Amino acid sequence: MHLHERGCTGPRNDHFESSQAIRAPVAQNLRYDPRAYEPLVEALSNTHEDEKVRGQAAEGLAYLGEGRAVPVLIAALRDPSAEVRFNAAFALGHVGDTVSVPELQRVVNTDTAILPTWGLVSKQAEDAIDWIRARANGHNVDGGV
Repeated sequence: MHLHERGCTGPRNDHFESSQAIRAPVAQNLRYDPRAYEPLVEALSNTHEDEKVRGQAAEGLAYLGEGRAVPVLIAALRDPSAEVRFNAAFALGHVGDTVSVPELQRVVNTDTAILPTWGLVSKQAEDAIDWIRARANGHNVDGGV
């Protein structure tokens, strides 16, 4: 089932299923809508989907703050796309579950990819760890959101 079939609002045209230019904004605009959880997880998990859409789906999960997304976000840290890994690290930092720290630390130690205009994937993972640890110590942080 696709975003528009789940009752989520957004642009719709005849090329909805094949147009990355349509799907990326839809994923981005649904990020505060709890109905978007499953479509965002599906988009992130679909390795045939465009990497920009998948990255936006990971970021959207950050804004939803759904702890149940942690396993799929951790898995996304091993994605071939730097954009997906970067946004998965961002999302994990925002969600704030300490279970993700070991995998984020692996990214810090091994990922040398740079996402143009955003920076190192490893730095995003390091920031995510900092946000998670700060929350665990009772500090109010927004996870970069």
